[in-house]
Amino acid sequence: MQRSPDRHARAVVPVVDGTKIRIAREVRGWSQAELARRIDIVTATAISQFESEAARPSARTLLAIAQAVAFPVEYFARDTYNSGVAEVSGYFRSLRATPAATRKQARARAALIRHLALTLERHVLLPALGYPRIATGPDTPMSEVEQSAREVRQQWQLGPGPIGEAVRSIERRGVIVARLPADSHGLDAFSVPFPERPVVILSADKEDRARSRFDAAHELGHLVMHDADAWGERWVEAQAHRFAASFLMPAEDIEAELPRRLDWSELARLKIRWAVSLAALVRRSKDLGVIGESTFVQAMKYMSARGWRRREPVNLGPPEAPALLASAVDLLAGQGISLADVAAEAALPIDQVQEFVGASSDQRPSLAL
Repeated sequence: MQRSPDRHARAVVPVVDGTKIRIAREVRGWSQAELARRIDIVTATAISQFESEAARPSARTLLAIAQAVAFPVEYFARDTYNSGVAEVSGYFRSLRATPAATRKQARARAALIRHLALTLERHVLLPALGYPRIATGPDTPMSEVEQSAREVRQQWQLGPGPIGEAVRSIERRGVIVARLPADSHGLDAFSVPFPERPVVILSADKEDRARSRFDAAHELGHLVMHDADAWGERWVEAQAHRFAASFLMPAEDIEAELPRRLDWSELARLKIRWAVSLAALVRRSKDLGVIGESTFVQAMKYMSARGWRRREPVNLGPPEAPALLASAVDLLAGQGISLADVAAEAALPIDQVQEFVGASSDQRPSLAL
């Protein structure tokens, strides 16, 4: 005989996890006041107390919260998966351009993706976490940042020249890479350095292979070099940008190929060869001293006047698709474990799991011949 919803809620109340209430609320994009308004039986102050664990909800209130956010009530039970999640911040690019509520919702999604990955890991041996930690500070010279990128390439045995699959290279080292759902326009890529499984989230609205690859490398730079308490600082973003450029375009490999004057035909050829944007190539040329500051400014003005800062010529095709989550789900399906089974085990809404897996894989239909 199955338990009634009330009995489920009563069983969870003694071990309710306040952080999970907050995560579920933030995934829906709601404030504490909005959640209180929707359940209409407690105040926003009470919701705050539940989340901080200064008080516990009653079974009736917990059930109302679960129904409002459309999560199984079992999700709110404390478990080892959620240990320390509340203390881990994320690396977001522009704090001024992105509202705090949007950042909270995105970070909550990343927490659920981590939760899903750890559930999958009960059944599938995921790649071991394997990237070096090379701490930097505000006074670290860019030459050392470039060296950090070289060390990662050497440790990963990527060899000289262009990286064929940047996203896949990161996933092979145990980092979970996913995409935001299609309705998340306006939020840039970000990462959250959860200790067991860091999560890199790529933007939904960058349907540009070159820029998406650069975003992935930028977030890798944060994971390699930065502590979470430094997020949002300008020097942190500048270092991650330089790391990405060095990771994708090592100085020793690309410097001799860069034209000594603005040759857009040659830059277009290099864009195809290195799978990076024209803008990234021009900036790399400046950073390596191949062109001067005035030539760089001239190039940026030229690109802006032609609308290339928004959409460049020379289409490289669709962005690289993350594969780790989808591959793990496919592997389990071959063993008779469905996506619904995974969602039930993780105590996550099935539509949320489908969103995470679907948004994190190549959505083009597969042609069978």
